[in-house]
Amino acid sequence: MRKIYIITAHKNPLQLNRLISVLNDSNSFFYIHLDLKSDLDTFKSIISSPNIYFIPNRVDCIWADFSQVEATLNLIDAVIENGIICSSQVTFLSGQDYPIKDLKYINKFLFENYGTSYITTESILKEDTGFLKKLYAYKINKSSNKNDFIFFSNKNPLKSVLFFLAGKINFDQLSIVLKKRVMPFAMEPFRGSNWWSMPIETLVSIKDFVNENYIELKSFFQYVVSADEYFFQTILMYLYKNDSDIVIKSSLTYDNWLREGVPLPVTFTVDDLDELVSQPDGKIFARKFDYDVDRNILDLLDSKYNLINK
Repeated sequence: MRKIYIITAHKNPLQLNRLISVLNDSNSFFYIHLDLKSDLDTFKSIISSPNIYFIPNRVDCIWADFSQVEATLNLIDAVIENGIICSSQVTFLSGQDYPIKDLKYINKFLFENYGTSYITTESILKEDTGFLKKLYAYKINKSSNKNDFIFFSNKNPLKSVLFFLAGKINFDQLSIVLKKRVMPFAMEPFRGSNWWSMPIETLVSIKDFVNENYIELKSFFQYVVSADEYFFQTILMYLYKNDSDIVIKSSLTYDNWLREGVPLPVTFTVDDLDELVSQPDGKIFARKFDYDVDRNILDLLDSKYNLINK
């Protein structure tokens, strides 16, 4: 079984190189999408190996935007175009992830559980959390800056018209936000962490569905805030209804969205070592880490799990 890691990154090439180094072995392959705003030559000067591919089809990624989905789809395309269509587990990471289990454990876990899709899928129809309201609102970007967007609901057309009259949206945008939002193919919406791991066979099924229905899917999801937390989850659960071979379990990646008084998700430091090493067997990776904040936590994890930092 081959291990395919698809990674989105935008900063800290040394940190990305370290992540790849501790996961690298003869059965591992790495496909990297580097944000279009980042300097590719800088990363390539630090990260280079025959089993590492910087994909050429890069996207200018915006926080909480559909561009994140497009970057992921480009990574999946690159894997499939390279002829990797069987006996491979494809794991989606960010450049700020790091393993919290040793490589021997990771290899054994993925091999023994091959065929399982590890992706968190929570139905938002069963919970009154506000996610459903956000899903069916329109997110219109004002710029590419983080959080610089406006929500519109077609249940409140007066607000949209007032924003147009005030010059905050243009006529084309007004024409969009006045339309009723309809989920393609009446799919039940699911959400969850955008970090997942799937067998290539399942991923090909998802990509085939996307290719066949891209116009309809994009027309809806391009206006969803944090679309990458809904897109793959919703499609997989739609396919799951008619495919008994699909097995789904929770994401392999641990993150902390519950701590108070800090930006979320938590950026882990040396103070969080106990929290990280106490995670259950099904949590193999964690995020996020930041070389600019605390790289010593990675040293502690290397020591704990005998990871080799090449």
